[in-house]
Amino acid sequence: MKNIFPKEILDKTVEVHRFKHKTKSKIIYGIFILGIMITASVLPFVFMDIYTSVKGILKAQKNRNQITSLRAGRIMKTFLKENSSVRKGDTLIIINNAVGQEKINLITNQLSEITLFIHDLNILLHSNIKYKDSLKSFLYQNQFLQYDQKLLELKTRYNKMHRDFKRQKELFNKDVIARIEFENSKFALDLSFNELNHFKKQQINKWEADLIQKENRAQELESTIIQYKNENDNDFITSPIDGTVQNLKGLEAGNFIISGTVIAEISPKADLIVECYVSPSDIGLLKINNKVKLQIDAFNYNQWGMATGKILMINKDISIVNNTPLFKVICSLDQTHLSLNNGFKGSLKKGMTCNVRFFIASRSAFDLITDKIENWFTP
Repeated sequence: MKNIFPKEILDKTVEVHRFKHKTKSKIIYGIFILGIMITASVLPFVFMDIYTSVKGILKAQKNRNQITSLRAGRIMKTFLKENSSVRKGDTLIIINNAVGQEKINLITNQLSEITLFIHDLNILLHSNIKYKDSLKSFLYQNQFLQYDQKLLELKTRYNKMHRDFKRQKELFNKDVIARIEFENSKFALDLSFNELNHFKKQQINKWEADLIQKENRAQELESTIIQYKNENDNDFITSPIDGTVQNLKGLEAGNFIISGTVIAEISPKADLIVECYVSPSDIGLLKINNKVKLQIDAFNYNQWGMATGKILMINKDISIVNNTPLFKVICSLDQTHLSLNNGFKGSLKKGMTCNVRFFIASRSAFDLITDKIENWFTP
């Protein structure tokens, strides 16, 4: 009997396929379905930490300190070397400030002269001085001579008027002269007396005013001397902090510098922090003291591991970085180095970059899957 269909066609029919691949048992299928069900049932109990990542940089807690000369002068000696360590109070540069010392000497001489003036004025006002030898300054020796000469002249005139008055009074009492002549003599005497007293008071008032002016001037000069002496302390430029010398200018002994010249920068010796910028879309989930993980770019985290820390500060306002609004975040750093399994240590240094991974929350695997599915359907 001949075949109705060739063998090649029969091999590709459904009946032949079912016969060849007939399943004798459904155990594998059941195990697979059971596995899916078990996995789905434990998803709500499997939790994972969720992180968001941004780039950051390691910095010192304190900013760099600029070393500036407050005075002009010629450098006598410099102790600065690039990248050298300095301690607070160490002398960095010595400046020769001859101009400042000349000013102090000049003001000191002025103060000495005014001190002599004050001495003489106190004698003129509070002593019964009769001899110019008691005065030390030429100025008030000369003034006293003029005063004494004028006073003698007025006293002589007054004495003459007094004698004339006594004589006129006797003549008037004897009716030898008229009343008008007697009264003229009395008027001349009073005028001479008033002129004498006025001259004395006028000169005393002048000396008292001079004394006040000289004492005020002496105080000003004393303050100026103290100020210049304090400024002379700036001839020794010292380090304000512990740290490392950076960005040193090419200044050598013999160079002249002007006031306000930036000499170098001191990078402070302080604990390291991590500075980074977070987008506004992620900042709402960050809180102070939240944990962070730091993946240092200079060290492969698969070999060296990651550093840890926590959030210290979150700026309350945005900063514009490359025309992008971002929030500045400062994090602490728990380690000063990372280590390999063999114990070799790699130090963490200022300026190193890293990926800062902020801990957001612990979410179950079920929540993550449902969130993902929801994102598919949410426009």
